[in-house]
Amino acid sequence: MIVCLGDLLEDIVVWPSATIALGTDTPSTITRCRGGSAANVAAFVVSRRGSARFVGSVGRDRLGDALVAEMRAAGVEVAVHCQGRTGSIGVLISPDGERSFLTDRGSASSLSALPAGALDGGTILHVPAYCLAEEPLATTATQALALAHQRGLITSIDCSSTAVLEHVGVGRFRAWIDDMEPDYVFANEAEATLLGWPRTWTGQGFLLVKHGPDPVEIFDRAGGSAAVPVPPVVGVLDATGAGDAFAAGFLVGSLQGAALVDAVAQGIELAASVLKQPGASR
Repeated sequence: MIVCLGDLLEDIVVWPSATIALGTDTPSTITRCRGGSAANVAAFVVSRRGSARFVGSVGRDRLGDALVAEMRAAGVEVAVHCQGRTGSIGVLISPDGERSFLTDRGSASSLSALPAGALDGGTILHVPAYCLAEEPLATTATQALALAHQRGLITSIDCSSTAVLEHVGVGRFRAWIDDMEPDYVFANEAEATLLGWPRTWTGQGFLLVKHGPDPVEIFDRAGGSAAVPVPPVVGVLDATGAGDAFAAGFLVGSLQGAALVDAVAQGIELAASVLKQPGASR
């Protein structure tokens, strides 16, 4: 069981069909779908025939009900607190598939305590750094990671976003990673650069740095490293959810006993499968 703590939101994915015309209309294709980094990872885990539980907070509204029902229909266990209004993210897709996020978190950060039994039966606890964006979720995530360590769970953290890291503070986030001692940390190139990694990586576990179409690098605290090639993907439309898919594929591979490099390859394979459609879906 992989327990994923964090956000369950609606993604409103916008593909402009021309350069955006400021102050007037731009024809676009707009798709609405389930989003939220932790929810994405949980759904991708199940797509790989793994077992997953999502833990988080949604609004007490129709959108929250629909998103929870979609997660359950996909085979994900759901433990949510319902309060206020469900959040949404506007995802603006550029011609090369890169995405920019316009975020309204709604009640996503309102989880003030873990639901009863949230970690029961868990093997891994996965926590995106988005959890640190606001309180009380930031404190709840920290407490959950500490409890996971006490129970002997494997832990993983995704650095999530340079904007979140800057909001939290680079020094504070690095100190938080040192305190949490995760087994795996996921970062893209921009996030790793902002944090000064891998040059200053001293974590207890492994740092996995993604470089888009270039090889994924693996670093350990002793200075060891390895690189796993990324096969080319033709026709990339939308990179939304690719990082979450990578984390899910990697974690499932690890639980199935794959060697570190092979688990990374499984993460790369699953990430590639989401690049040709809108949102974090396959």
